[in-house]
Amino acid sequence: RDGVAPARQVTVLTLVYVRDMSNVQRPRVLLGMKKRGFGEGKYNGFGGKVEGAESPAAGASRELQEECHIQADAASLRPCGRLTYEYESRPKLMEVHVFDICDGWSGEPQESEEMRPRWFDEDDLPLKDMWADDEYWLPQYLSGKLPMPFVARFKFKGHEGEDSSVILERMIEGGAPGASEAERA
Repeated sequence: RDGVAPARQVTVLTLVYVRDMSNVQRPRVLLGMKKRGFGEGKYNGFGGKVEGAESPAAGASRELQEECHIQADAASLRPCGRLTYEYESRPKLMEVHVFDICDGWSGEPQESEEMRPRWFDEDDLPLKDMWADDEYWLPQYLSGKLPMPFVARFKFKGHEGEDSSVILERMIEGGAPGASEAERA
């Protein structure tokens, strides 16, 4: 009606980057190769859907344990920003709450049914094997050049195959007021 598009439903998800800052000259980040489902064949942080009444931080903590066997309390996760994804091929928007953790986690990364974890130097990310949007915000966030909390929005042509590499629109804003309000545990 009146030329206004109806509001799209939103799926709330999480994304966690485990960071090893023990060598300040060569900080590392733990990424997982997605073995099945959405994003199969791509490296990414660890995360997934927020379930029921859990907070994004609680969901991120749970997903980290499920996907790579790392334990971290929700309160130990640092809220970094929020990413919104729109795919012309999917009816719902994806709202992704991004966290990281540099210490306060335990366990050794182990492969799960869903992810195969691997450490990467933060200045040598496998961007060609990651989602197309990562090059626009991930290295900048890891290096501190993208102020937190950040917000970003990406519109993709599709979510599978070659269409998942075609970004139609993008917006990235660092230091956005209120960007991390919903991420807190």
